[in-house]
Amino acid sequence: MNNQQYILDSIRLNLFFSRIMKEHALFIELALTNNVERLKKEAATYRHQFEELLNEVTKLANGNIDNTSLNANMFTTPYTLSTEKLTEYFTGIPIDTELTKQELSIVSSDDVQPSTNTTSKVEEINDKAKDLVTQFIQYKTNLLAYVLDGRVFTSLYPNLINHILDEAKYYYQQLSNIQDRLLTDFSNIKNNQLYFNEFMEGHAKTIRGLLDPSEQQKINNANEFAQKYAELIKKTAEATPESIDVITNDNATLTNNFKDFKTDGVKLILDNNLLSIIIPLLADHLLREANYYLYNLSKVHGDTFTREDDIREIVEDVFDENSFRNIDVKTDSQQITKKTIVL
Repeated sequence: MNNQQYILDSIRLNLFFSRIMKEHALFIELALTNNVERLKKEAATYRHQFEELLNEVTKLANGNIDNTSLNANMFTTPYTLSTEKLTEYFTGIPIDTELTKQELSIVSSDDVQPSTNTTSKVEEINDKAKDLVTQFIQYKTNLLAYVLDGRVFTSLYPNLINHILDEAKYYYQQLSNIQDRLLTDFSNIKNNQLYFNEFMEGHAKTIRGLLDPSEQQKINNANEFAQKYAELIKKTAEATPESIDVITNDNATLTNNFKDFKTDGVKLILDNNLLSIIIPLLADHLLREANYYLYNLSKVHGDTFTREDDIREIVEDVFDENSFRNIDVKTDSQQITKKTIVL
């Protein structure tokens, strides 16, 4: 791996996963009860630390990342800013939306020139990320053990905690591979697709469990995606160098469809047209992970699996905080149209 590839791969990985990790910390913080204050404070600390890491990577990304990566909607989507603002409103936890605006303003370059200084900065960021994610892995491991032992209650499914633990471990492994300058081979391609098929299956099951029982069609859709990913996991595990292109195409087709399902969910949540207990930012978070998988599939296959209408764009912020806050739920309840719930 030459210095140019090292810089590009490092910035892509850290731009994506530092945001994913900071949001994991937020979701944990929101899910814990007040009687485990130490664990909540630790989650908040990790959130701030990953925000600092993301800020460093964002600044370094200017002129050091290609346009294709930025257009993949994997670092941010047209909905990220709105879902952050709505999540901040619902939870009262401040979210650094300026960081998202900075990411949306990153200047790309299709001819990254690796300097000694840039390479050195990237190495420092990778080492810092490895140290931080190692600590976060231990925190998540302990949290899962506390939940399974009945010592801590959280509104996160134990399976979901295990899922975000696996994602942190994946991040660490990819950082290690980059720091060792390892090139991608067939084994890595196959394993990456296995990992992400399992991640996508987990997403489908999580979405299914967070939807209101009245959203039967959406529940059925999520369940179908979970079943299809389970089938593709088996096929991917059996893939050979000769069949990997066909399997990659199958994985991309299903993930593009799943991405459309997730996009629809984000829009419905922002429009208050989906009954669920899905945190708005979680919906956008899951969408970005599908986009990240599609980007990685396109690198293997040589095709662009992300459809043209998904290209990164600056969109009007759909979240009007002022008008939303003007609703007094105690006195203005007649203004709120209630949905009919059929169980």
